[in-house]
Amino acid sequence: MMSTQGTLQNRYRIESVLGQGGMGTVYLAKDIRLDERLCVVKELRDDFYRDEDKQRALSFFDREARMLARLKHGSIVQVSDYFSEQGKYFLVMEYVEGENLHSIMQKREGEAFDEKQVVSWAIEICDVLSYLHAQDPPVIYRDLKPSNIMISSGGQLKLVDFGIARKIEADDENTRVVSAGYSPPEQYWGAANIQSDLYALGATMFFLLTGKDPEPLKINSPCEHNSEVSEYLDSVVQKCMAQETAQRYSSARELREALLYDDYEEEPDNPKGWFTRNVAAVIFIVAVALVFIGWEPIVNSFKSDPKPAKVNAPLGSSEKAVDDPTYSDPLLGGVAPQKGFALQVTDEASLTDLEARPKQK
Repeated sequence: MMSTQGTLQNRYRIESVLGQGGMGTVYLAKDIRLDERLCVVKELRDDFYRDEDKQRALSFFDREARMLARLKHGSIVQVSDYFSEQGKYFLVMEYVEGENLHSIMQKREGEAFDEKQVVSWAIEICDVLSYLHAQDPPVIYRDLKPSNIMISSGGQLKLVDFGIARKIEADDENTRVVSAGYSPPEQYWGAANIQSDLYALGATMFFLLTGKDPEPLKINSPCEHNSEVSEYLDSVVQKCMAQETAQRYSSARELREALLYDDYEEEPDNPKGWFTRNVAAVIFIVAVALVFIGWEPIVNSFKSDPKPAKVNAPLGSSEKAVDDPTYSDPLLGGVAPQKGFALQVTDEASLTDLEARPKQK
């Protein structure tokens, strides 16, 4: 571990220690060539007892630098420099102002996160994993856990610490590096694959939903510790953490679709929520209507026609006057109300025999 007062490459002035891990120490530094911009300097540990362990660690470190330099994703920290000095190796990375999810949970004193928030983060992580797994050959992160997920001050999620991430290549033996509770069974014997990252994501969701670390090598149920977790999301977490890879989701994309299956937005019967989610479709429909119909018919539809003047029909006429609530029938004689009148027939012959009808006066 170097002094926090040193300067590397006559460029990176060390300010403080951010943390320590199995692969080395992480420092906060300032790039004095670029207006003292904040950055992260990662130093590879060198206290190995065996030379072969040191060489393996150097290989990991070199691979992390080259991998990060090649990967371009908004949720992956960017590497900007890589060098050795006085027999030590350093990696310079983007500084993310914020905290990791493990630290945030500690400040919450183990209070579980809201289910919608956990699902939102999980979907973002699925997008990152889909990107990594789509590389040729696929890149397996292998160390997904709350302490490696940063949330920036602006709310953006970032994955950090790719020290044990690895490409899957033919005849390649994976290294046995694990995090208890977050690593799947196959990773304990060096057989990590795409589904291994999905297991770790399921374990991470369990932690965020319960405030507890998952039990190692076991299917963990969030509902057993937090009754407010939906049965659907509980089933998703359990499937992620299945002990057999074939029983898990086949890809990060499939897991993402499962997370999107349950509607975590506003209820569909809420008119305001519906309009907010479909505002683009509404605007498109209105635009198409204007193109084919034009403004004039739409404007005219809101105008009301003036009522015609009332004209009384001549007495005895069989024609109904405009807006006249009465009408006259020459057979019955006189004027009868148009609506709600009753006619009593006392002589059935008067319906067929005109002579039998009463004479008009």
